[in-house]
Amino acid sequence: MDRNVRMVVFDIAGTTIKDRNEVEYCFLEAAERSGLQADKSRIVSMMGYSKYTVFETLWKEQMKNGSNGSLKEKISNSYNLFKDILEIHYREHPVTPTDGCLELFEFLRTKGIKIVLNTGFYRKVTDIILEKAGWKENNNPG
Repeated sequence: MDRNVRMVVFDIAGTTIKDRNEVEYCFLEAAERSGLQADKSRIVSMMGYSKYTVFETLWKEQMKNGSNGSLKEKISNSYNLFKDILEIHYREHPVTPTDGCLELFEFLRTKGIKIVLNTGFYRKVTDIILEKAGWKENNNPG
């Protein structure tokens, strides 16, 4: 290992925590419950976008002639519902490190290399995940 490496940055979902497609399933549930027509392949094609932007895009497609006021309300409603569903999901389901993650973290620590986690999740969901993984209390993954 390069002696100049002092820090390694890891993404959370799918890299350090097993990803079971939670985000897309929660998104689909929020869409269905808020009256938005969305299919899995369309949602997957926009992974990486902000979730608000995905709702905005899909609602604009569905409401081509809708008033701007009702459009914004529908987008906000779907997005807020998604956040509630996602938070509940992570509170109620296990959060499991990916295979080899904890061993890698231990190896990096023994070499004095700092571990940093990065994510597209907003702070509240990030905190739920970190707490469930046991990584929050000491701000030190693994």
